Amino acid sequence: MAYNWAQLAFVEKWRLNAVRGPLIGMYRPEGKTLFDLRLRPGEGGVGPLPGPVEVHLVDAGDLIREKKLPLTSTVAVVIRLVASEIGTADTAPSQAPPVGRGRRWLEAGTKVTGTVLQGEEDTLLLDVGMPVLVQLPGGNEGFRPSSGQMVEVLISETPKGFLVV
Repeated sequence: MAYNWAQLAFVEKWRLNAVRGPLIGMYRPEGKTLFDLRLRPGEGGVGPLPGPVEVHLVDAGDLIREKKLPLTSTVAVVIRLVASEIGTADTAPSQAPPVGRGRRWLEAGTKVTGTVLQGEEDTLLLDVGMPVLVQLPGGNEGFRPSSGQMVEVLISETPKGFLVV
């Protein structure tokens, strides 16, 4: 099941904001592919994280399985979060990503703080130590953050990873 046209357009539009890292885990529960990506500070589009972090993602196009990508292969991924809440943040990011082996970041139910890099319609490009796309919650017409503004986002579901191939 490769990308559909809407997903292809999404990947093409945001491909310059992809992060790169090695695949360190793959799972296939209930017909969808989940994978873990290890990100290191200063490598592959990742900014000033305090140390290596693992991001647990849903493979949006099921490309890892389709292309039979092996573990430890380095891939470029556009990360998209779905927000259930968004608001202004008064201070710099207070919750640094966890550091250490086996620790995951950007899980459903966690809050992340970052700087808005770009915004359009229902999507924000947010810098949380790396670029991530945030799909705003429905009915959020009243709050439109501007570039450079600090925001806090509550993640509502497991983030999706769109492989750039």
